[in-house]
Amino acid sequence: MRPSTAKLCAIVLAMAGCVLQALPCAASLPPATPCSVADSLMPVCPGDTATADSLPPTPVPANENSERYEKHVRRARHFWRVITPRRTVLQYAGGIGLISAGVGWMYGPRKVWETDFLIGFVPSYNTGGTKVTLTLKQTYAPFNVQINKLFSYQPLACGLYLNSIFGEEFWTSEPKRYPEHYYGFSTGIRAGINLGQRIKLNIPPMRRRWCREIIFYYEANTCDLYLVSFFKNKDVSFWDILNFSFGLKFTVF
Repeated sequence: MRPSTAKLCAIVLAMAGCVLQALPCAASLPPATPCSVADSLMPVCPGDTATADSLPPTPVPANENSERYEKHVRRARHFWRVITPRRTVLQYAGGIGLISAGVGWMYGPRKVWETDFLIGFVPSYNTGGTKVTLTLKQTYAPFNVQINKLFSYQPLACGLYLNSIFGEEFWTSEPKRYPEHYYGFSTGIRAGINLGQRIKLNIPPMRRRWCREIIFYYEANTCDLYLVSFFKNKDVSFWDILNFSFGLKFTVF
């Protein structure tokens, strides 16, 4: 016997009511978020709360003490670059010792100004002992004639120098055992002038070992005492007041 249509409809409605009761209420679910991926893996989505890790680093304002320190370091580095010798010097004779050696600096436009500090020695001969000398030279070499890629010629190198010799018989101020103004000059310090020429060898970069150029020079010089003697004593000739020297300069920097 077939069930009536009304009974079938009642059965369907009862089953639908049971299914609806088994499902959770939509109002009890939490609201959906725009992004479900972890913040550590994806950028923060619009509407999310930004975290400290997700923001770009905030620039740290410059510290005045740090800037002052950096300026101090730059000044110190510049100072040491300036006072560091650029070359070594070796000289034979010249009225400042039989052999003299020292260091030198170049500066100015085209490095035409040079300052050399030399320590020399004078053999004992008949004076009873070897003497030590100190010399400060200032040289001006304005011209440089390029011969080829390796050699150049400097036709003029002129300058001034101060020389001091150490020993009991040499003094800077007149001893009291002499009458006042008896000598009128110091026997321990000499001032002079020099004039010379040079040949410069520029070493190619691939062959440089410990210097980049070598300068051979010769000089003629005289000192204040010799000049006074020349003008006051007719028996002293021009050649009597001249000293000659030869030397090498090795430019390292």
